[in-house]
Amino acid sequence: MVNVIKTAKGFERVPGNPTLTSLDGKQRAPLRAILTLSDAEQAGFGVYQIEPPAPPEGKDVVGADRLVTDRDGRPMIERDYDDAPPPPRQTVRKSVVQTRLIDIGKMDAAYAALTSNSASFARWFAPDRPVVFCDDPDAILLVKAIGADPTVILAPEGDQ
Repeated sequence: MVNVIKTAKGFERVPGNPTLTSLDGKQRAPLRAILTLSDAEQAGFGVYQIEPPAPPEGKDVVGADRLVTDRDGRPMIERDYDDAPPPPRQTVRKSVVQTRLIDIGKMDAAYAALTSNSASFARWFAPDRPVVFCDDPDAILLVKAIGADPTVILAPEGDQ
């Protein structure tokens, strides 16, 4: 929630816990006390609590929020959105893939397939690349070629 107060310039954010005077000048109270009152009583101090809108699905907030008024003169937060970046590709450690292949008796077949293609062998055993993408097309083809299920063998580690 964002606390705002009506001023001569429009609506402004209220930082901290200032003591405020009611619009009719008859009451004074700290902001924290005002926030325990009903919405109508808060409005008597010119104080409103507004909820920033949640970004639409697949969008991220960009830039700063803006305080504006709706058609009825109530404060609201306006935001700009941009497309959210795609989620990072999931990976699984190659050692986990090997363990899964051993567990189902397919490690010999996988090793034979890898050693029959030097490029595949080099990619798999590259020491600086300890993980494989779960959606790697070459890895999926290899796992299918040896008769194993890529959704199981190449599943992210937390999914098993």
